[in-house]
Amino acid sequence: MNSLAELAIDAHGGLDRWKRFEKVSAHLVQGGVLWPVKGQTGTLDETNVTVGLRSEWASHSPFGVPSRRFRFAHGRVAIEAADGTVLEELREPRESFAGHTLQTPWTCSWRTSLAARCGHTLTYFRLAWPGVVCEELSSWNENGESDVEIAGGRLGAHYIDAYVEVSWIKFPTVHRTFARQEDASVNREPLVVSIDISNIQSS
Repeated sequence: MNSLAELAIDAHGGLDRWKRFEKVSAHLVQGGVLWPVKGQTGTLDETNVTVGLRSEWASHSPFGVPSRRFRFAHGRVAIEAADGTVLEELREPRESFAGHTLQTPWTCSWRTSLAARCGHTLTYFRLAWPGVVCEELSSWNENGESDVEIAGGRLGAHYIDAYVEVSWIKFPTVHRTFARQEDASVNREPLVVSIDISNIQSS
């Protein structure tokens, strides 16, 4: 890790504390214009997510309807019935993003991006994973303060706020993503993605 990654991890509770846990779960309420553009209106308006901390996996439940859940792991995504029966499955989903544009609807393959969204909260700690390389860029200056690519090559600005502390780890509970222009200015309208997080639990 570089010094900036270490600073971010320490500010969120420290790697030693983080390593005590196997998984984190939370309740998500999501909105913004991206979901209907992708043909996923209502799919994840409100859901519960569980994310693995020692390996790459995540699960959303419910997923669209109460009887379905979404499972993501390295190299595989699947939509399952409540009893675990696989309804849809896609191997090596990253390959399906070739030629993806902002208007491309999310079918099963595009839903991998939904699972990826839950990882924003854990990004800082993933900088310490084996094989992860990070690079510090120049400072972001906005409104006198120094501080994603969201889809189809469109730049985005992801803001986080309203931190809570759970088991000595700090989590941002308000996430907002807006579109950015080529000059790095931010369009506050429309709101592209909103994620509000509650009931965070670690184990």
